[in-house]
Amino acid sequence: MSCDMPDATTDALAREGSDAAPAPARREGAPDMVRYLPAFMLITDISFMLYWTMVFFRLLPDEYLFSDYKNPVVSDWNYSFYPLDLLISLTGLVSIALWRRGADSWRPLCLVSLTLTFCSGLQAIAFWALRGEFDLGWWAVNIFLMIYPVVFSHKLVAQFHGKS
Repeated sequence: MSCDMPDATTDALAREGSDAAPAPARREGAPDMVRYLPAFMLITDISFMLYWTMVFFRLLPDEYLFSDYKNPVVSDWNYSFYPLDLLISLTGLVSIALWRRGADSWRPLCLVSLTLTFCSGLQAIAFWALRGEFDLGWWAVNIFLMIYPVVFSHKLVAQFHGKS
């Protein structure tokens, strides 16, 4: 997906001459990383929904489950992420839909989604670090959940304040 998130100037100019919602800004070849944000969010949000579908229907093979998953406390810990991950997907998908419609409210909702995504990854990494467990597959996914929101949140806020 190669599309720019609109900036405040583009939104203001589009609103001045039209009653319709402004179309998302498109700048071909723009170096702005924020244009990749919808793709990262869609991949993350859909992955969360797929993961939880697989968990609820017990479709994950045992070899893909993390250590001690059969322990009821560890399993409950995993299920405690369900509301958070669902909220991440909901806020992410709604923010993308609002952005596509040109609504100004996409940005705060997007920042909420990115913040929750970071927290989800951080909580998982903290748990495994405290237990002294390392599984490259699980750590990589959760470190990704921490890194991309930080990068894009910074760029999103800078863009909003005209510093991109």
